[in-house]
Amino acid sequence: MRKDLGAMPSEVHFPEELVKAEDQSGNKFTVYYYLERLETEMKRIAPEDSHTIEDYINGIRRLSDMDLMEVGFWKFRDWIKNIFVLIKNRKVSKYTMIAFAQRFKNPALRMFFPVIQYGWANIPMTLNL
Repeated sequence: MRKDLGAMPSEVHFPEELVKAEDQSGNKFTVYYYLERLETEMKRIAPEDSHTIEDYINGIRRLSDMDLMEVGFWKFRDWIKNIFVLIKNRKVSKYTMIAFAQRFKNPALRMFFPVIQYGWANIPMTLNL
C-alpha cells in the first residue's frame, strides 16, 4: 500500500546486518536480515534454545508476506485471506519481545532479544516479526 502511494521507493536494498550487540562479558549477537543467517547466529549463541529459536524464525516466515502495519486498512476480504496465518502465528504473537525472551534458557540471548530491532522491549512480537 505505501509503495502504491509513492511513500516507498520501488526497490529497497537492505544490508546483511540489521544490528550488532555486545554485552559486558564480550558476548556478541548480530541480527541478520536473512533468516537462515539469523537462525544460525541465534543457535550459535544458544544451541540449548533451538526449539524456541525455530518458533521465532517460523513465525517470521509465516508473516513475511503480510504487512501488519496495514491491518487498519484491511477490508473484509483481506481478513479472510490472512486470518488463518494469524491464527497459526498465535504461538508467538501473544508475546511482547521481553515476554518471549523469557522463554530462552540462555542468559545472553534472553538479554539481547527484547531490544534487537527497535530497542523497545514491550513491543508486541507481531510488530517485530
